[in-house]
Amino acid sequence: MEVESRHADTCLEKKGNFVLMVPRVAMLIFKLMRDPRVPRRNKRAMLFGVFYLVFPYDLIPEAIFPRIGYVDDFLVMLRALRKLIVDVEPAVIHELWAGSPEELYLLQDLLTKGDDFIRSLWERLLGQDQACESR
Repeated sequence: MEVESRHADTCLEKKGNFVLMVPRVAMLIFKLMRDPRVPRRNKRAMLFGVFYLVFPYDLIPEAIFPRIGYVDDFLVMLRALRKLIVDVEPAVIHELWAGSPEELYLLQDLLTKGDDFIRSLWERLLGQDQACESR
């Protein structure tokens, strides 16, 4: 019983740490968007992601598909964040990051793995479509 309690406390602590990272991530995005060392294409990807979030028309509209309607918004922002936080020179990111190195590593790892998963899923879907076309 005590082991379960410690596990629950650890999970809550990790979730709390993740929530505390949100302001640091927002500040990092703000700093990166203003930094001249960040390539314009990466900044444009982030601006596109924000624009896509606020634009009322989506690939998967929330009004028609209430439970899955936010998936496309999530995917666009995941890609935009990766372009801004992972694909920029590491020295710039480390200089501008206000949190611990472990938090930054966790953030970059989550963005990379999430984007890689989506990319591989998309490639598999395209591969199946191409196989169907050849029949």
